[in-house]
Amino acid sequence: CLTTDPSGRWLASAGWDNQVQWIDTRSGQLLLRQAGSAVYAAANDDQFLWQQAEDWTLADFDPAIVPETIPLHQEGKGPNYLAFSPDGAWLATAGPDGIRLLDWRSREVWRVPVERSITELMFSGTGKELYAMTLDGLIGWKLHRKPRSGLEPFEPLNLRSPILTEVYSAAFSPDRRHWVVMQFDPKTQ
Repeated sequence: CLTTDPSGRWLASAGWDNQVQWIDTRSGQLLLRQAGSAVYAAANDDQFLWQQAEDWTLADFDPAIVPETIPLHQEGKGPNYLAFSPDGAWLATAGPDGIRLLDWRSREVWRVPVERSITELMFSGTGKELYAMTLDGLIGWKLHRKPRSGLEPFEPLNLRSPILTEVYSAAFSPDRRHWVVMQFDPKTQ
């Protein structure tokens, strides 16, 4: 897998050899090599996440490489899905132990209460809503950048649809306006 930051300055790759590498595209110089099986780039910042087994590590390339470890999920329950908000304010991850919401500025981690298995995760185009596809359908939360003291920065949205049941896979389009689901159909057995 290959990914770049928005400026195209840094190229990151992950491959069959269980290595993640970062290359400076201006000079072609290899900057960093780490053990890892996957790497993801933020849509609007010089930040990357890379995965090695159940561990996820954040690399911030502006102005230098500064790896930072932020515990989000319980050990062994590392995220299966992640999404960067388009405004750069949040990182959302989903795993067997639920959804976590990371405020990039404060580095505060919020546990979003959800008791269902997540099959996909995304932010709205404005970054003001977080959506998750579950086996029971689409759920979502409105996000508040500056929550009132002591309150969580999210509130549930009412998105339940009786049409969406037994969803086992879902994908959101890159424009964040459409989604596709695969549902269980007893007639296909």
